[in-house]
Amino acid sequence: MARIIDKMASKANGKIGKKFTVYQRLEQTIIRTLPEDFQPTSEGALAQQKRLSGCTTFYKAVQAAGLSEYWRLVEKAAGQTGYSRFMSANMRAFSAQGWIEAPEKIRLTERAGLELPEAITCQQETTAEGEVRWAVSWENKTGYPPRHASDRAVVALMRGGKYFDVKFAETGDARREDGRLEFVKPKKLDDYVHGYLLFKSASGNQVSASCYLGILL
Repeated sequence: MARIIDKMASKANGKIGKKFTVYQRLEQTIIRTLPEDFQPTSEGALAQQKRLSGCTTFYKAVQAAGLSEYWRLVEKAAGQTGYSRFMSANMRAFSAQGWIEAPEKIRLTERAGLELPEAITCQQETTAEGEVRWAVSWENKTGYPPRHASDRAVVALMRGGKYFDVKFAETGDARREDGRLEFVKPKKLDDYVHGYLLFKSASGNQVSASCYLGILL
């Protein structure tokens, strides 16, 4: 067994080829040699391995979308990293095939300094010109911190299933104090049917948990 103290390796998890496994423990990167004849011994072990692989790929998608940094700010147990907290929060959304089977359980962000508003709803509307758009509304029942009128509202879209990429809807400069935002899904995002709402602070160093808005067809 080897221990590595290296920033570049601080998020490594999984297998290296067929000989080594890497995991995080108490903020250390541990490398162990696998037995020559190592194979998952049950369907359950294989399923868990695929869930882990799928969730790891999803983390990379969240990282590419610029949301992974917020997981570093989440309150964590001793020895837990933002990456391990993300994995713990999202593994339950994955199927035995490593796909997202429960999009309502996905957490793009967890609370890191901000609360969500109350009574969040999302509904489809059609304008007089026949344009289809989505309207998300919420209630600001209290201004008690950690909530700020200037918090920015963000709508993220995902395809789900075996596709993990995250896109963002164009919502203008929607803020918490507005109580409502509207957006139109462009043609290129037709397949991105799962919607999520979250709020970021104006300074960008705080975020709310994400909220599943449902299927947006």
